[in-house]
Amino acid sequence: MKIGFILVAACLAFGAAVRSAPALAGGFVTIDRDRWSETKVRKVLHTFAFGGFATDKQIEAWARMTPGAAIEEMLTFQPVNRKLSPIEDKTADHADSLMDVQAFLSSNRSANATCPGERDRLALTKTNGRGEVVLSYTSLEYAWIAAANKRGLNPFRHKVGLWLTNYHMALRSRPTLMGEFYDSVLDALADHAPFHEVLATGATSAAVARRYGHLYNAYNNKAGNFRGNDDFAREFLQLYFRINGDAEDPAYHEGTTIENTARALTGMQLDREPYVHGLTRDDQWWTAPIDFSDHVDGAGNLIANVTKHHRGALEILGERISGHTAEDKIFNLAELAIDHPESLDNLPVAVVGFFGDDNLTEGKKTDVRAAWRKVVGRPDDLLRFLRAYAISKTFHRGGRVKHRTAFDRNMTLYNLNTVDNEESYGNSYSPRYRMRLEGFLLFDPVHNVFGGQTSLEAANSSDLFRNAYERAVVFYDNVSKTEEQCRTDSGKLLREWKKDWARVIPAKKGVRKVRWVGKWLWRRFISGSGDLENFGLLERAYVAGFLARGMDFGYIVDPDNPEKRYSSDDLASGSLRATLKDLERETIALDSANAQTRQEANRRVGMAINFISMTPFMFASEG
Repeated sequence: MKIGFILVAACLAFGAAVRSAPALAGGFVTIDRDRWSETKVRKVLHTFAFGGFATDKQIEAWARMTPGAAIEEMLTFQPVNRKLSPIEDKTADHADSLMDVQAFLSSNRSANATCPGERDRLALTKTNGRGEVVLSYTSLEYAWIAAANKRGLNPFRHKVGLWLTNYHMALRSRPTLMGEFYDSVLDALADHAPFHEVLATGATSAAVARRYGHLYNAYNNKAGNFRGNDDFAREFLQLYFRINGDAEDPAYHEGTTIENTARALTGMQLDREPYVHGLTRDDQWWTAPIDFSDHVDGAGNLIANVTKHHRGALEILGERISGHTAEDKIFNLAELAIDHPESLDNLPVAVVGFFGDDNLTEGKKTDVRAAWRKVVGRPDDLLRFLRAYAISKTFHRGGRVKHRTAFDRNMTLYNLNTVDNEESYGNSYSPRYRMRLEGFLLFDPVHNVFGGQTSLEAANSSDLFRNAYERAVVFYDNVSKTEEQCRTDSGKLLREWKKDWARVIPAKKGVRKVRWVGKWLWRRFISGSGDLENFGLLERAYVAGFLARGMDFGYIVDPDNPEKRYSSDDLASGSLRATLKDLERETIALDSANAQTRQEANRRVGMAINFISMTPFMFASEG
């Protein structure tokens, strides 16, 4: 089966609209109450929570509230947010950490609904061809995707976690160390720690010390000798706080600030625990978090993290930074760095650039900086800043455009195409393979410490578009899958999953007309496009064709010439318009008593979603 798309003209039109959008003025002024709507709520959910799992009723309730009251319910850093992600089963009992989610989903516990055949790919360890028990470097990816797709777990929390560990503090390290790194920074956010403390928590993690190599940094306090590298000393300031040294003398920055930061990073040796997690290779026995005291680890090694740390105060960024351990000094330095002029200018722009806007003019940068300093009350309250931005005129007004990375687009599609946790457990399809084909590697950033695929890279990649198109056209059953069986390793049938869009797609007087369902799907999957303003005649025709007949509109109109393309003008009147009206009057039999009829109806909904997912509006959002 082929799916017809009219993308070239639409992409050009979309790009022209973006380029001609006017620049904005003003700071983080909250959007007017009468402009706050369901569309605005969905736009926030798409941008900050991979679409979220809120019900239509909850979205309507948020739209009736004031923006400020609504956003406090929508965006939180707690492991569970019942309104954004309603609890459906025991998965939420393991929401406190990604490592706990991974352990639960790969376990044989009775409450774990993961099919036995899927549990191995989620397990922390595996046995290789030589019989060694080693770490799995893909399991954390699968666990994260599963966690972000489960109702009961907070997708906004994990969106921010993705940004922190795959972009802002990006690195690749041992899965055990990465898991602790990820969980520690999210715990700090949930504990309402100032943002500089969140960054310091990441900077003092075992994963960072192992990746940059400063676990071997040491200072001989008697002889006054330093041994080690200054790699992370530079990156801590440059990447975490966006301090490049432009505000001070280059010689001072390199010779004093960077060198003394390297000395502050002494005494960060990691512990080793023989056979931890059952691992049989000794090069994988590193454990986390770092114990900054002098002690003997589980392998009998003397860890002299106090003795080998630079005891005295160090001059960094023009100030004296003191502390008994590396942890003390880095936390004290972070408090200074967050208020540095370069950080105040660059850090908030980096935050907004990642989450919401690829079209940051100098005027908008000025507004963002002012908001970071003033609107949120204190300069490093990340949650208040993101909330203020999400309900601001800056975010919702024209002139803002955000292209979606392969990860953001695929995860949003994956979440919104998943009806409930029964499907999340029952449908073995994971977008991990597709995202990797499109250039996104989770916990393995393509730019190493400089982060993962950027939104502009995604927008300019013909390979990404070709792979996305292939998913929608050749592998369309990934999205439109309607059933799957879960069996034991021996082949015994445990349960069956069947797609059930009737659980969430509303009916009017017991009927689901194609036109109503088409609008509902467009609103669900496409945000930032106004109240159906981009759901024009052309989009309606193809969506209606798939919903009503399960086939391309061009094939319905002329089966002998199905490749013929039609324009909106063609559909404005005449026989084509009549065909569209006839299709939209048909019904979707999602509640049919006949199982095959229901299955076909659910498949057709999936085909319509495939088409929607390849329109330009799924690849980028506007203000």
